[in-house]
Amino acid sequence: MTDTKSEGASVTDKDCPLCNPKDEEVIFNNDLFRLVYVHDKDYPGYLRLIMNKHVKEMSELTPDETKQVIATLRKAEKVLIDVLDPTKVNWEQLGNIVQHLHWHLIPRFEDDPTFPNPIWSLPQRQTPEAVKQQRQDLAKKAISRIKDTFFKSPHPEDLALRDEAYEDSDPDPDSSNSASKHSNSGNSDSSNSAS
Repeated sequence: MTDTKSEGASVTDKDCPLCNPKDEEVIFNNDLFRLVYVHDKDYPGYLRLIMNKHVKEMSELTPDETKQVIATLRKAEKVLIDVLDPTKVNWEQLGNIVQHLHWHLIPRFEDDPTFPNPIWSLPQRQTPEAVKQQRQDLAKKAISRIKDTFFKSPHPEDLALRDEAYEDSDPDPDSSNSASKHSNSGNSDSSNSAS
């Protein structure tokens, strides 16, 4: 069942765990989506971008909404690469289990439990605890830098123009257009429950 809430055009599903989050560490939030830090000891720096309204497919987004999502994921990815220096950063958009549009942004390392397979695969190895702790410490720095970057410019489409430390090499000339007013929110407790 889907019910409409009185928050503009937001539509939520009362049974959807992403419409009704319990414990999330939200590091950035606007009218369109929220960026959440997923505390997973095996995958430090793991982020999830979750649409605030209950939509199932990316094709349901407007071109401007799509642009904002991709700009945010790219900007967060750049910070993760700079701070954590992973082997690869995976972008996952699945939704087979939780049919609410969201992306997983996951820094991957050759010694992580499931590399090179998806993180939902059976573990192949154990990363040494000292290495995991070092990466967790770096992930905290990355999250802090992401917060600083996004709160300097709450419009993700403007980030390439305003953040010199992570300036895009070929900025989109239309990237300064903003379709909606955005707001920021603070942190709450964390969870690793939705996929």
